[in-house]
Amino acid sequence: MAKINLKAARRRAMAYGVVVFLVFAAVLWTAISAGGGLPGGDEQRVRAAFDEVGSLIVGDDVRIGNVRVGRVSDIELKGNQPVVTLTFDEHREIYRNAAAGISARSSLGQKYVEIDPGDPSSGELGPGQVIAATKTKNANDIAELLDTFDKPTRQALRSTLREVGGGAVGRHHDFAAGAKALPAILGDLGAVSRALSADRGAGVESLLNATDDLARSFHQHEQDLAHLSQNLATTMRSINADDGDALEAVLDRAPATMRDTRAALSDLAGPLAETKHAMSGLRPGAEALGAATPNLRGVFREAQEPLGKVPAVAEQAEPTVDGLTSVLRDARPLAPQVAKAVSRARQPVEYMSPYAPEVALFFKYLRAALSYGSEELGGNWLRLVPIFRPENASGAIPVADPTVNRNAYPDPGEAARDRTNHIPGERK
Repeated sequence: MAKINLKAARRRAMAYGVVVFLVFAAVLWTAISAGGGLPGGDEQRVRAAFDEVGSLIVGDDVRIGNVRVGRVSDIELKGNQPVVTLTFDEHREIYRNAAAGISARSSLGQKYVEIDPGDPSSGELGPGQVIAATKTKNANDIAELLDTFDKPTRQALRSTLREVGGGAVGRHHDFAAGAKALPAILGDLGAVSRALSADRGAGVESLLNATDDLARSFHQHEQDLAHLSQNLATTMRSINADDGDALEAVLDRAPATMRDTRAALSDLAGPLAETKHAMSGLRPGAEALGAATPNLRGVFREAQEPLGKVPAVAEQAEPTVDGLTSVLRDARPLAPQVAKAVSRARQPVEYMSPYAPEVALFFKYLRAALSYGSEELGGNWLRLVPIFRPENASGAIPVADPTVNRNAYPDPGEAARDRTNHIPGERK
């Protein structure tokens, strides 16, 4: 019984081993053949002609919209033109106006084929049809790009790389220290990147535009810049005379000089404020003077002839001025009396000022009364005309006349209105 169980156990172990081996073989075969597409998948092949494929090799990616959809399964030469077979992992609709291009996958020379399926309106690409070379874009290698430079530039680039490589030898400790500092630097770099990308890079674009404008402003001024650089070099050599002792002495005295300058500027604050106030007060006059300048210029221009006559007039007026001076000297004792009289007359004048219209009316009537006369009689005379009104008769009777309403003491401005009769009642 024990022997039968041992044989059964051996058979089960053998079966398990065979199953594991088959599974391992299947996984290994799948991994090896995965580069050529999934086993049993519905593959589709499309051929595209190129003028040059560069370092493109079998197995490179085929992408649509930068998403891998297949691989390069074959590269063959048809005449003098390479034709690349593109194998898609599943069926794709590829049309006659499809386009393809070879792009760089990395700086190490890896390539991939980017394909544009085209427009359905052009019709589907047939099984034996090839995407023409006129609709494909060739690959560009770094070596070919370097060939576009002239020989001196290539030599300079080679020398630069050689010097950089030589300088980097033995600097692994510095590189390690830089790598350790990178985490802190990357945080700041992220902040700077976010700041630069704000508003979709509008700030960077403005900076580049300003830099471009600055570079254009230097165009055709290279000779002037060269002279400026030479003069600057001469200036720097002058500053560095005597190993920079003079500059060092100036810098040593600079703090004290700056303190004195600051104190002087502080003291100037008050006078400058007053000057500002004074200038603000002078500004309206200055503006008025500026506005009057054309008229003033005309007055000066036209006043030359009258001013030329002033000396003669002044000579003729000199005796009169002398006499007037003596009169004023004699009248000087009267000045206090005149001032006192004017001061005393102030109150009556202030009292009579509201009656100015009546006073003017009195003199007007007086002038009219004295305006009668003739040249034959040799002058004017005063004409008196008696005016009889009802109140002349009623005034002799000790009874008030109801048809007369007069104010013996009218307010200022009411005398002209009160000189006519009114119906009894309130005057309006």
